[in-house]
Amino acid sequence: MDDNNYQVIITNSIGTDQDTETVIAKLAALFKIDTAKAARIMQQSRTVIKDNLDEATAKKYCLAIQKTGAHCELIDKSAEPLPELSIPDQPRPDIEPKPFIQTARKSADKQQSLSLEARDEQSLKNLDQFTAQGFCAECGTIKESADSICIHCGLRDDLANQTKTTIKKALLASVAAAVLFVILGFALKPFYLQYTQKTKIQDGLQLAIETRNRVTTFILDTNFWPNQNIDAGLPKSIQNEIIESIKVSENAVITVIIRAEALGSSQSQDLIFTPRLFKDKITWNCLKGSLSNKFRPDACKVPE
Repeated sequence: MDDNNYQVIITNSIGTDQDTETVIAKLAALFKIDTAKAARIMQQSRTVIKDNLDEATAKKYCLAIQKTGAHCELIDKSAEPLPELSIPDQPRPDIEPKPFIQTARKSADKQQSLSLEARDEQSLKNLDQFTAQGFCAECGTIKESADSICIHCGLRDDLANQTKTTIKKALLASVAAAVLFVILGFALKPFYLQYTQKTKIQDGLQLAIETRNRVTTFILDTNFWPNQNIDAGLPKSIQNEIIESIKVSENAVITVIIRAEALGSSQSQDLIFTPRLFKDKITWNCLKGSLSNKFRPDACKVPE
């Protein structure tokens, strides 16, 4: 049986006592590749390094990768997923519901009608035995006794009290649910605000990504590395409600300043894009800058 089912995967995590540049250099030496390519591997969340290996060989690769300080995972592709349950959309055609509910309801209505007529007849015969204590609390009709059913509205005092108690309990339950909803709202509000802030900042950073792409195109078209915005044909001032400024400096390094108010901070933070030519292509390193990791694009997150 073929057991070459293992993948060797490098993630962008490293040990807390490891230095990113050192890990990149060791990976480059291990795989005999350029440090720029090793850096790109470490920028990705997951990269398949080797595929279709047997378990022993895969473990050897993973051990060698771990010695560089990088994080390695082994994936067994032969593991089969659990089968999905199949639920039929249509009921079985041979089963037909019985219309017994309607029949039972008619029978109950008939019995109730006969019962009310009998009580009404009896109560008229004994009209002189009625007392003031036999008045219905709901409609005022005279009843046979305090605990009997009213011949007019069918209410019985003890059942009325039970109904009122049930309504009170339902109201209390509704109030308790509303209070719980408010408490949960206050508890979850910080998480919601943090999520919306993160989304808003990452949407605003799209302007920086677009500027970086324009600089890439300019360098490839002209073979010139701009030292300021005007060199690359960019506006002197580039900003939006999230970004305070985007500046191109020496050797096409792009510095993006994020507004303090957008970060909810006392001071602004920056994200730096550093370009490099690799095999006739421009690659960008965006691990530098003071911008908090939670606001960075995935490709720019600093390993923790």
